[in-house]
Amino acid sequence: MQRRYSFRHDIIQSRKKGQSLVAILMMFLIVGLGVAGALSPWDYNVLPAVPMMELMVLLLSVLVFPPKSRLSWLFMLSAGAYLLATFIIAVIINDAHILDYVQAYKAFFYVALLCSFIDETLFKKGHVATFFYVVLLLFFLKYSYSRLLGLDSWVSQRPGIFTENNFELVLLILLLYLVLPVMRWRFLAFATVMLIIFLSGSRSAFLCFAVVYFFSVFRLGKSFIKQWLLLFPLLVLLAYGIVSDRMDISLGGGGSGTTVQAPSMPAPEAPQGSVTSPESGEAVEQEPLTFRSFLERGASIDRVRFLLYFLDETEDWHWGNVLLGTQPLTPLSAQTCEDLSYWSDLHSFSGDGSCYSVILHSYIIRVLFDHGVAGLLFLIVFTVYALRKSGYSWADTLCVLGVLLASSLSVSAFNSVFAVLSMIFYLAHERKADSDTLLKGSERTVQKV
Repeated sequence: MQRRYSFRHDIIQSRKKGQSLVAILMMFLIVGLGVAGALSPWDYNVLPAVPMMELMVLLLSVLVFPPKSRLSWLFMLSAGAYLLATFIIAVIINDAHILDYVQAYKAFFYVALLCSFIDETLFKKGHVATFFYVVLLLFFLKYSYSRLLGLDSWVSQRPGIFTENNFELVLLILLLYLVLPVMRWRFLAFATVMLIIFLSGSRSAFLCFAVVYFFSVFRLGKSFIKQWLLLFPLLVLLAYGIVSDRMDISLGGGGSGTTVQAPSMPAPEAPQGSVTSPESGEAVEQEPLTFRSFLERGASIDRVRFLLYFLDETEDWHWGNVLLGTQPLTPLSAQTCEDLSYWSDLHSFSGDGSCYSVILHSYIIRVLFDHGVAGLLFLIVFTVYALRKSGYSWADTLCVLGVLLASSLSVSAFNSVFAVLSMIFYLAHERKADSDTLLKGSERTVQKV
């Protein structure tokens, strides 16, 4: 019995060491891809960074399998059953392209993988902090020289180190919040991330950072209030810079750089209201202002236009569609696909000119179209459960969820490998050490007072 117990104990210890080793290798892989991206002036990255990250996530999830609790098992089995049922309907019965299916249902596949990381310990606090500093430096280098030298014009004046910055900055921002308790140069780190976001011109990244900025005081306590207040003017300047300028002109162009125009989209219908007849000069009453006509007044914003297309596609929905979404992998109308032909790279992999909800960009819109309110609630409840089960406070949980939802307003968030990587770092991070660090910091603050 003793030998059997010893043999089993050795296997468990060897498996834990193997998991930790692969976790460290994952950080090295991300850094390596970051270096490749920093050395890729004419593109985001010379390597297929996103697929390589996805493969690493899959490998690590296999090594940490199975989940540690019954509720984690329930989430995994629920996501798996949903994926199986929708796959049969969409791919086997309706003969949809499998890559279109993967693109639409990836978030639920990620949920199944993340279940095994809940309440796991793979990353030591010091290693993750060092990893963050290195990644922060790589982001700063790539974004800085891309803007200063005007090289970002090759990628639509939106510099990136792995891929489009709307996606990748979520990882940087959430890592910043994760390592706050053990960070020495917090003010400098915050200011550097602000500068990177300014250089990126990403409005969604600014919203994500604003969430982290707000919750940072809850995470760090009174010791951070002075720095927090000093950073506020920089936050206001960052908001003004992104909203007013949107980085249309390269910093190195001296105002003569090439401006990238937004893609042309069909003109919206004229807003309803009271107008004056040019012939008689009399006021002509039209229909009162509606929610749609209100949106149409802001239709120059691309995400608002995507929302208008979503409303057109769902105007005949009944309560069942609102709750569960459309039939698995339902294509958008031919007119919508034609109107959004500028984003032809987001059309169906089948090449027949059809398109799916991914072309509407905003993940909130996409998840409601494909999975309904129930699908969105499932992702939210899982995120809250996973973070709470892993030992995070309600403030930390709401912060991470807020960042993901803010990102979902613009891009894929839950459906992105960068959001999944962020969740892996949170769920498998060394929690007790962080609590001890915060406690020691509070004791030093009390002693000074």
